[in-house]
Amino acid sequence: MLKFKIIDHTNVHLLKHMVLRKEDMREAVASTGFTRIFDALRFSVKCSNRWTKICYETESGEIIALFGLGGMPGYMIGVPWMVASPEISNYKKDLMRYSKRILRDMLVSFPRLENMVSIENTKSIRWLKHLGFSFEEKYMRIRGVTFKRFFIERTK
Repeated sequence: MLKFKIIDHTNVHLLKHMVLRKEDMREAVASTGFTRIFDALRFSVKCSNRWTKICYETESGEIIALFGLGGMPGYMIGVPWMVASPEISNYKKDLMRYSKRILRDMLVSFPRLENMVSIENTKSIRWLKHLGFSFEEKYMRIRGVTFKRFFIERTK
């Protein structure tokens, strides 16, 4: 069973031993500029001025995913993000159910959400499409990784 817990700078040390999918690790390092994954995760938590949560398996305590929501200063745009361990594939149904609920909560805070995803991260792209995100056609290259922007807007 999956549980969720808010995480901030006081308990970010819990992420020290989190194992990430290779695609998520490449994205986190490229997008933040940090070479150590823990530093990239700590930076992401710090930038998530709305909230950050960990999703963990109740029996083992293993962190399955880490996700957060930050805001672009001066704009009504939220920046959602998520990284996951390879174990996330064992919780596909749960992930989709929780993701839809979390997305609704994010869209209460911001009328538009946007971020970028590596074009090589096909699992994340498929998941984002299933949640209703749209994608821009143009690409951008950051620290050797090619990204495309995704977005969704609140419906009235």
